[in-house]
Amino acid sequence: MMDKPAHSDAAAVFVNWVLSREGQMAIQKEEGGNDSLRIDIPKDLVPATVRRREGAKYLVSWTPEWMEMEPIQKLADQVLAEKKK
Repeated sequence: MMDKPAHSDAAAVFVNWVLSREGQMAIQKEEGGNDSLRIDIPKDLVPATVRRREGAKYLVSWTPEWMEMEPIQKLADQVLAEKKK
């Protein structure tokens, strides 16, 4: 977030647009491969190999628990230490 935005509600307006149907369609088009979680927008610009399939179960890996790198770093350190032995 900017320290001194041009307008106090500018960030909220931007987030609302990004999450809107129009915003998601624009991002999906510009990114050229990211499939929006919105199901009410066309997917014809999303490559078939990365389109979400209806009824499929997906792992949500962008939660804070999945982004925490400390456990991964500990495991990597342990494996490397054992490999040096």
